[in-house]
Amino acid sequence: MSRTVEWSELNAKYVLPARRMLLGGRGAQGEELLRQGLEETGDAWLAYQLAEAIVTLAPEDASRLEEACAFYDQAVKRLAGTLHRQLSEAARDKARVLLE
Repeated sequence: MSRTVEWSELNAKYVLPARRMLLGGRGAQGEELLRQGLEETGDAWLAYQLAEAIVTLAPEDASRLEEACAFYDQAVKRLAGTLHRQLSEAARDKARVLLE
């Protein structure tokens, strides 16, 4: 983790552009942007967002869902605030159901 980054900065630089890409049919680019952000910052919010992108892009691919669950696990362990951890836990549990 290179430094502490404000969520507003993370959202502006990575999350919002990645969502636009996902919605605009450029999902692979959006996923890559989130991976880059996670690599650069190590931030748990980006782990959560990356997991969400993977589930959106590959809801029937077991190996990708397992990867998403691993990113959700990172988010659960490291996100500040109970609400965000609960959000991550719920999303992870839904992804695990897709694996069944």
